[in-house]
Amino acid sequence: MVQQEKSVVQQEKSAMRRHQLRLRNGLDVKVRLRGGALLAKKISAIGCVSELGKRVDGELVVASYYPIGSEIAPHAIEQLFRADDAKIALPVVVRRDMPLRFRVWINNDQLVCRGFGGMEPLASAEEVVPNVLLVPLLAFDRHGYRLGYGGGYYDRTLAALRARGRCLTIGLAFSEQEVDAVPREVYDQRLDAVVTPGSVVEFFDLDL
Repeated sequence: MVQQEKSVVQQEKSAMRRHQLRLRNGLDVKVRLRGGALLAKKISAIGCVSELGKRVDGELVVASYYPIGSEIAPHAIEQLFRADDAKIALPVVVRRDMPLRFRVWINNDQLVCRGFGGMEPLASAEEVVPNVLLVPLLAFDRHGYRLGYGGGYYDRTLAALRARGRCLTIGLAFSEQEVDAVPREVYDQRLDAVVTPGSVVEFFDLDL
C-alpha cells in the first residue's frame, strides 16, 4: 500500500515536471533576462540573511548555482552578496546518492562541465559549508515545498546541512512557477523562503 501511494506521488511529480518545464521554457526571453536583476532587489527584503551568516559561522557563505537552460539567473544576487563580503560557492556532484558539496567560486574563475549542463569550480577550489543556500526549482507552493528535477540532490543536501545547524534556504523562481500544491514525500525538504521578481514569500520564523 505504501509503495502504491509512493508510485502515485512519483507519477504526479513527473507530470508536473513536464508541465512546469514547458511553462518555464515558454516564458518570454525579456522576462527571463530581467528576472535575475529583479531578484536582487527583492532578496534584500529578507533582512536576516547577512545577520544569520555572521552569527552562525562568523562569515557569510552563500551557495549559489550556475543556471541551466531557462532557470532564473542568480548572478545579480551573487554580486549583492559579494559586496557584503560573502563567499560565493557552487555545488559539486560527488555521487548520485550523496549530498552536494560546495566549492568557492570567484568571478572569472574557470569552471568545468559535469554533465546535464552543470558547471562546477575546479577540484582545487576551497571547499566550504554554506549557511545560505540559493536553490533553483521547477515549481513551488505556499507551504514551502519545491519541485526539482527528480535526482534528490537538494533534499539530501538540505537534510545534511540542517543536521549540522542553521542553514537558510531560499528558492529562486519566476512568479509563474508557483502552483497550488507540490506533490511531496516524507524526505522532501521545505524551503525557508522563495524569492521571485515580484515577491518574497517566507516560511520560517528565525529567532535572531
